Amino acid sequence: MVWRRPRLVWRSGPRLTNGPRPSRSARSFSSSKPIRCCARRWLIRTWWDHLLFFDDCWFPVGTAFLFEEAMAPAPNQPARVRLTSPSDPDRIAVAKRVFTLDNRKVLIESVNYTDVLPKLKTLQQAALPGDQSNAKRQVAQGRKLPPLLSAERQDKPLLLASVPYTPRGLVLDYYVPPSSANSFTFTNGQTYAISNSFSVGPGTATVQNNTAVKSATNAYLLLYGPVIFPSSGFPAFFTSVDDNAYGEQISGSTSSPNYAAAQAIWMYFHTSETTVSNVRIRWAQRGIQYDENPGVTVSPTLSGSGFMNCKIGAYVNIPNDTLTLSFDTKCEVDEPVHIESGGVSGSMTDDCGVVSVARVNNPWQDTLDGDPNGDPNKNSQSECSFVIVDANRIVAAWFSTHLSEYGLGEQGNLFTGITSPRSIWWTVSNNGGTSFITNATPLSPSPPTARSEGDAGDPVMARDTLSSPTFPIYLLGNPSREPGFKGLRLWKSTNDGQTFTLINTNVPGGFDQCDKPMIAVNNFPNLSTSGNLYVVGTRQGDTPGVFAARSLDGGTTWPDTHSFGMGHGADVVIRPNGTVYVFYLANDSSGTKFWIQYHWRTIGGSWQGPAPIGTYRNINTTNLYASGVNGSGKLKRFGTATADDYFDSFAIPRVAVHSTSSRIYVVYGDVPLPEPGSADRGDIFIKEGIGADGALSWSGEVKVSNDRTTTDQWLPSVTINPSGSHVFVGYYSRQKDTTDNAWIRAYGAKAFINNGLAGATFDVFPIDSVSFTNLFPGTLASTPSNNPWLFDNVWCQVDVCLDNNARVVDCASPATVFTTRNQYQHFAADDYTWVSADNSRFYFAWCDRYEPCILNWGGTNYIRRDPNIR
Repeated sequence: MVWRRPRLVWRSGPRLTNGPRPSRSARSFSSSKPIRCCARRWLIRTWWDHLLFFDDCWFPVGTAFLFEEAMAPAPNQPARVRLTSPSDPDRIAVAKRVFTLDNRKVLIESVNYTDVLPKLKTLQQAALPGDQSNAKRQVAQGRKLPPLLSAERQDKPLLLASVPYTPRGLVLDYYVPPSSANSFTFTNGQTYAISNSFSVGPGTATVQNNTAVKSATNAYLLLYGPVIFPSSGFPAFFTSVDDNAYGEQISGSTSSPNYAAAQAIWMYFHTSETTVSNVRIRWAQRGIQYDENPGVTVSPTLSGSGFMNCKIGAYVNIPNDTLTLSFDTKCEVDEPVHIESGGVSGSMTDDCGVVSVARVNNPWQDTLDGDPNGDPNKNSQSECSFVIVDANRIVAAWFSTHLSEYGLGEQGNLFTGITSPRSIWWTVSNNGGTSFITNATPLSPSPPTARSEGDAGDPVMARDTLSSPTFPIYLLGNPSREPGFKGLRLWKSTNDGQTFTLINTNVPGGFDQCDKPMIAVNNFPNLSTSGNLYVVGTRQGDTPGVFAARSLDGGTTWPDTHSFGMGHGADVVIRPNGTVYVFYLANDSSGTKFWIQYHWRTIGGSWQGPAPIGTYRNINTTNLYASGVNGSGKLKRFGTATADDYFDSFAIPRVAVHSTSSRIYVVYGDVPLPEPGSADRGDIFIKEGIGADGALSWSGEVKVSNDRTTTDQWLPSVTINPSGSHVFVGYYSRQKDTTDNAWIRAYGAKAFINNGLAGATFDVFPIDSVSFTNLFPGTLASTPSNNPWLFDNVWCQVDVCLDNNARVVDCASPATVFTTRNQYQHFAADDYTWVSADNSRFYFAWCDRYEPCILNWGGTNYIRRDPNIR
């Protein structure tokens, strides 16, 4: 809390000293339980102080100190905080007391007035009200609480401060870092910073629940006396000074940690049994190190603890002893246990917080026209979207090449049995995504009765949560690519995804060659646009560009349509007040310069903009570094592949809005350095937009993909949980393959954003444990034509020949009817990932390619990889 100089009245009282606390036996206990907590208090001289307990979290005696101008934050950065020591003469103790006033539980924080007065006098004088008598009356009322008022909605404009922020004040309740000690207690709720080393012994080191100990690079915490760790409840955290995910932010934190502590905990030559339990060790070179002299046998135990982003989890140097591991976990730890000497009983299990991984589609349905003797190798699944109906039911749709072929209808007349493609399939899960109904269904009518009903993938979904009792689910997709293909296809379900009905074959109408749609429903109540449906997309053909459309009748008609400038890959979000924002990847006429820009529209207003978000990091322009097609980083098949053996990774923005603060978050992929300045051809970035409706103020660019490698990351998607506490980003990453930069995994990143993006640290973790390689057409040089099983199973490269059933054949065969075209040789048939959240979990959908299937070629079976949805 930061208090400015009066109008603030402090009640003085007996002095709370900074001396040692009384022993546990000297403390008295209260039987009252104010505000859902136990109040434990002790007497220091004559002043009472309460310890407030909330389950495993409690609030100790606080500290007050001056917040100086030297601590002023840089633009868009959190304030730096002064770290004090117990001997600091400027440190003032702050006591808390909870009691009942006006039938309400009240927390009073107190400091000694004579201690704080000299510091208050150094602060800027606050402006006094014109009516001094009224101010005196308010002071005279003393501790009388304002009356309880019932909450009611009031729509008022956001008011901004009329004077600039001055970073000076008095800070209460910051945390005291440790110093060397005979005995020491790491207190619940406090954060400690170790810049070099801190040793505790031969007395007892006590680590309480919910403490945070943060180490600088090569620092360590050395314990050589008895130790006490929490056996249950909220864990204690040991991490880097640059990790802001837990504990208080340390002055100078980069918010992007690397391996810090030499030993986060160093169990140093103990001579009696020790148990380290219920700790979480992060971003350490060595998480915990055990050293013992030869001949010593004390049977140390490491129990219920977790290691994340460490080079070594447990380093064991106990020549004649055995370390017992019990219910310990690891995530992104290079070497979980290193045995220098001695032995280890037990092991660490993988746990990155992923509840389940399930395949959405059934690969056995890949056969042509349901023929069990058909060729599953020509089919693939990608681009999954989904909606969360409730904690159990999830409805998912994806792009499947089943019943389709290269060209997605463009050459449909050349293939027998395929009138027009049906490329969007859907299914449901009734157990929260743990598994999906195996017999997925193509959207109706299937097969399409006319080409105008066909589709070409890119399914996106949204759910109307206001229109009771049906709560319709909308599913939008691309039109099939027959000559002159028209608008988008729209389906609707009014029974939670049991069935879908085609309600519009030309959204929004009047546009040709539509592509890359996104959809949203205004689910904020009590607005004139509540329940309205919004669609954005890209129009190709003679007048290319991004468009936005609105429907007032559930998608049947689209009378409200607007075209923007040249661009691709639009996304749409709606603020709680109904203002709509559209973001997209804009480009110049050369198609080599790209930037992200946005438009907005208030209720009853017209479209405004564009305005850029400013993504370039090192020079004064808003362009992305990437210059490939649609902002592609041109990711190579593997690190040493030829320059032309790459696939396109689009830089299209994905957007989420905070449901209470209205902050807008934009994620996108870009190369980290100007091409071809780095082997790294893709990283994930996020920016935060704040401000009233209109052009927004944008945070500095934050790198989400903290991989510490030169490997590639691409195709991010973003969501915020309903409470607004965390943002989650899902994407593809090659960071596990630092040798070849080829093998891929699905990754997630999560950050706490109750206070916005400034200072946020992203926890980065793998979502699946299995790696896979990408499938894309590539070049003849990298996939020779005499090895056809190396070609992608649908999006084939130049001069690959297909028969009447869209199978790859020898080009000399009489069955040859069609050869593919070079415009898709770098296309990977995977344009986006998808994320969402409910009150307890985040959900992520992606395309994997690790399950094998068999392709028979000339009597020889070759193993191919089958793209599926997870």
